[in-house]
Amino acid sequence: MINRTKEEGDLKTLEEISADPEAYARHHGIGDLDLTDSDETESLHRLWQALQAEILSAIESIESLKESPEHELAVLSKKDDSYLDHVVIDLAQELGKEIDELSAEADRLAREIKDLTGESHFD
Repeated sequence: MINRTKEEGDLKTLEEISADPEAYARHHGIGDLDLTDSDETESLHRLWQALQAEILSAIESIESLKESPEHELAVLSKKDDSYLDHVVIDLAQELGKEIDELSAEADRLAREIKDLTGESHFD
């Protein structure tokens, strides 16, 4: 059950289990946990530590995802279906301008080379 909860990313349930494993087991009909056995206690303590580490890792992953530009793009496009279309149009216009500028620069350099050498290597 713990592994399935972990795989599903159910942080609330993982926190509930780690906070009070006995209460969780009783509440879900798993039965009482006998924590008097030192091996069982140590095993549960390691499990608790592993759950805490997984919870922290999941929280950090979520925060990292929220800070990414991809997440921002996903959020904005979810709010406005046409947002991505506008982004593509804007990027295409910017690329068109950059292509025009680089073409003009290439033409200028070709003329400069021709003036300096008297030859045209770009005809």
